[in-house]
Amino acid sequence: MAYLFVHFTSGEKDSESIYFAVSEDGLHFRDIGGKKPIVKTELGSKGIRDPFIVYDENEKKYFIIATDLNTSDGDWDRAANRGSRSLFVWESEDLINWTDERLIEVGVEGAGCVWAPEAVYCRERQAWFVFWASNVKEEGEEQAKQRIYGSFTKDFREFTPAFKYIERDTNVIDTDIVWEDGYYYRFSKDETNKVIILEKSKDLVNGPFEDVYSKTLSETFGVEGPEAYYLENQHKWCLIVDRYATNSGYMPLLTDKLESGVFEVLPEDEYDLGLRKKRHGGIIRISDHEMRRLIKNESLGWREVNVEHVCQDAWIDFRKCDYELPNGEVIGPVYNYSKHSFAVVVATDENGDFICVRQYRHGIDEITTEFPAGGIEFKDKSDVPYITRDNIIATEDEAFEAARRELQEETGYVSDNWKHLLTLPAHATLSNSRVHIYAATNCKKVTEQELDDTEFLYVKRLPEEELVKRIHGGDFKQSIHVLAYYLFKENKKALS
Repeated sequence: MAYLFVHFTSGEKDSESIYFAVSEDGLHFRDIGGKKPIVKTELGSKGIRDPFIVYDENEKKYFIIATDLNTSDGDWDRAANRGSRSLFVWESEDLINWTDERLIEVGVEGAGCVWAPEAVYCRERQAWFVFWASNVKEEGEEQAKQRIYGSFTKDFREFTPAFKYIERDTNVIDTDIVWEDGYYYRFSKDETNKVIILEKSKDLVNGPFEDVYSKTLSETFGVEGPEAYYLENQHKWCLIVDRYATNSGYMPLLTDKLESGVFEVLPEDEYDLGLRKKRHGGIIRISDHEMRRLIKNESLGWREVNVEHVCQDAWIDFRKCDYELPNGEVIGPVYNYSKHSFAVVVATDENGDFICVRQYRHGIDEITTEFPAGGIEFKDKSDVPYITRDNIIATEDEAFEAARRELQEETGYVSDNWKHLLTLPAHATLSNSRVHIYAATNCKKVTEQELDDTEFLYVKRLPEEELVKRIHGGDFKQSIHVLAYYLFKENKKALS
């Protein structure tokens, strides 16, 4: 049995992202991925904090939920009172390949934020109970207060209406719930004394919860972010708490039984949470095989040790790099680049004919038939007037708008029936640019072409039989466009 620590960090470029660390015993952790996050986002605030992971036995999937919060501007008043009312969700079957994130609004009307979401499986309702902190000003109150709200879900897509779960005299934010021997044990940060309090109840939602006195917890001040997990090899519970007041990071405390309230603070030489600073996250048991796979997946990675921007302008960031290989050898120069990500549209008209374009491609010095396509403008162009690794990564909303625009400008056609087929790297060996592939059916011509000054192309409608002949005859010279057709064909029934 092994352990996975999912967390965010601080002091790094992408600190408000998701990072992994693994452990064989739950006390000594190895960071995965170095400074590179496992998951980043361009949705919402573009920041991820407080990730929490669970495994669903019915779905056979891991789910990560997290706070949609970016604190780069330092405006905590905005974050608490006018922040996101949504939480992030990702899912994976193998801990390596994660779905695109989705933002799901769960906060109650008037909530200023949705912070530190966690989940525990409710045995009575056979569903996940997801809970989080929201800053809400209720009727008759002079100012808003952080309370814990909750909702039920069976698939982390559909959530029941949120309801108030925990309220105290002062703010309550960080809460963790685990189950042992017929009781739900609830750890929460007491904002009055800045300590962790422990309660238990047989009824997760209705309670009542009774205090479990702990001398150690009541005397451990300036801590938050409690996370409890079971150490199989020691037959003990481990509670980690973040010593935020002294900026000292997480500290483990052990107990034989949660109901006892007796916790032992581990000496620092008996645990190692890794080199990366761990901020609020969650720990879950995984198999030894899953841990080895995570480590093996990391061991294949190259680490960039030097980069020279040979050309960096509004069109391309062309780089000359040196890399450290998994065996420690450094190689270089290795060349790679970033260009605008782009969208490809497999479009058909009302008769089912494919709407294609003919144009010249200077890379091969030939004219080719292909689908309508075009680049996605990078963000913050006025502030960053050149291409970077990051600003060419578009959200699906931005990609979809580009796809609609390119279809109309290049062909004069529009559609009300769209489907996203796939997003993937356009040239994984050399570039991190992505291609977003869409299908648009039942297209109608509404305008003439609106081409840029440098665009010279004409529209050609092809029956499917003719299209396939051109693909197999080599007239379609863009491999991604060939892939796009077969993705379209695979999804044809769903598009009709």
